[in-house]
Amino acid sequence: RIFGLLYRGGADGMPRSKAPRAPPFVRQSEPEPQPSAVTVALVTTFCGAVGCYFVMMAAGSEVLQGLAKPVPVLVLFIWAWLRREEVCRCHGTGVFYALLVALVFGAIGDVLLELDFFVPGLLSFLVGHSGYTVAFTLGSRVVMALQLIP
Repeated sequence: RIFGLLYRGGADGMPRSKAPRAPPFVRQSEPEPQPSAVTVALVTTFCGAVGCYFVMMAAGSEVLQGLAKPVPVLVLFIWAWLRREEVCRCHGTGVFYALLVALVFGAIGDVLLELDFFVPGLLSFLVGHSGYTVAFTLGSRVVMALQLIP
């Protein structure tokens, strides 16, 4: 009995934990991060605007359809802007600004097409898609490898 009382500690003399230990080969999972209230609001607004657009398209309400069409892209713009530090750190400032240009010109193109300005809307989409092309190829290893070809 006395030996049992003396041996309650671990090898370093510290008391042992009563909680069962996981085997060393089993990874302890970390708790999942919870989305912020801003993220939930942006996702809700995005989904609501997309749903509203389709309902207004089915109902034939061109005014409300025109108002709802650019909202999802503007929500993506706000979300990207709120995460600018992370995007710039991971992908670079050029990628971030090219993505913002693409989103803005995409939203402008949506509005211009809804207002029946076809050619300006088409040009706006051209600039927007050029921005996407720049954003997705700036840090690409494939593009860097293609530059090595004589």
